[in-house]
Amino acid sequence: MDDLEAVRRGDRQARERWVAAWWPHVYRMALAMTGREPDAEDLAQETMMAGLAAVERFRGESAESTWLYAILLRKHLSRLRRPAALPRAVSPSREADVEDALALLADLPPEQKLAAMLFYVEDLSIKEISRALGVNGATVRWRLFRVRQILKRKLGSDSPKIVCKELL
Repeated sequence: MDDLEAVRRGDRQARERWVAAWWPHVYRMALAMTGREPDAEDLAQETMMAGLAAVERFRGESAESTWLYAILLRKHLSRLRRPAALPRAVSPSREADVEDALALLADLPPEQKLAAMLFYVEDLSIKEISRALGVNGATVRWRLFRVRQILKRKLGSDSPKIVCKELL
């Protein structure tokens, strides 16, 4: 949080370090949400800009990651509500395992897909996910349970959680 405090004070180098540190995480989630690299870049950039603009309002009641993922989620949902939202497609340029995982998750409802990405990819706790999504922990657990059921049906596996973690 030292860089965040320096960003608040207007330190340009701290701002650059903060963006560089968080960009890969935000971009990876944006890519998982949109499925398209250009859309992910736009969404990640919007998220980082919004985060920097709101840095003064961050109270530290949650982790920076939770705060940024909440911003990312709001930006993504806003984009989905736009009439010109593009269909999500898996990009062929990514590595096969990530492509396979995203393909498995592509048909999930956005709420379940996001919960799965935050839990399995970003390794957030149920509590952190519930804060980021603005829902209670039971809702997050239910969404993850539904994801595991769907993956189990798709993969024919007795252990979808393990398969999911390996793929993601």
